[in-house]
Amino acid sequence: MKINIPRKVLYGLAAPALILYIALNLHVYITNDSKYYSENPDEALAEFYIALAEQLKNNPNTEFINKLSESYRDKVIDDEEFMALARIQIEQKKLITVSYKEKIVFDNAKAKFAESWEKYQNENPVL
Repeated sequence: MKINIPRKVLYGLAAPALILYIALNLHVYITNDSKYYSENPDEALAEFYIALAEQLKNNPNTEFINKLSESYRDKVIDDEEFMALARIQIEQKKLITVSYKEKIVFDNAKAKFAESWEKYQNENPVL
């Protein structure tokens, strides 16, 4: 027994199903928070990398630079290392500002920090 389904009915069912499928996948992609965090659970937040990139623009002292160089040797800065860097700045009466107002994509933040660090090293080759 052969079932005959008119094309209009088939398209009438398939088109909304396809649109729904695309809409759900788009919703999951947009609301997925994993892009805001590192795959490494020990790595610092994206906001911390942005804060460190900003500190490099403000003529940091040699103690801060030495600690940053030591901390970033493995290309990862964890929370404890960031807190040690922040403590150095606070002891020098310089504040380190971390902003949580907007969500920052982790890979972009780390790339910005790496770019700032490379630029600082090129401008100050005494490290």
